[in-house]
Amino acid sequence: MRTKEIYNQDQTKLVYINRELFTDGYNYYVTLLVLNVEHNIYFIDDRHKQAGTITSYKNAIQYANNILNN
Repeated sequence: MRTKEIYNQDQTKLVYINRELFTDGYNYYVTLLVLNVEHNIYFIDDRHKQAGTITSYKNAIQYANNILNN
């Protein structure tokens, strides 16, 4: 898995989970995208900034679900 996509229920928000290999293991990065209904395209939501490092897939999924539900 290099990139995973998770949508919210009404598909107005999309989260990308990217995995990168570093010398100390894998790190996961979460990017939130929001649907612009007028243009029917997803844009990166600049209001969301990942605060810390996520080192496990399970934590990345939990973090992504938390973002989608808020």
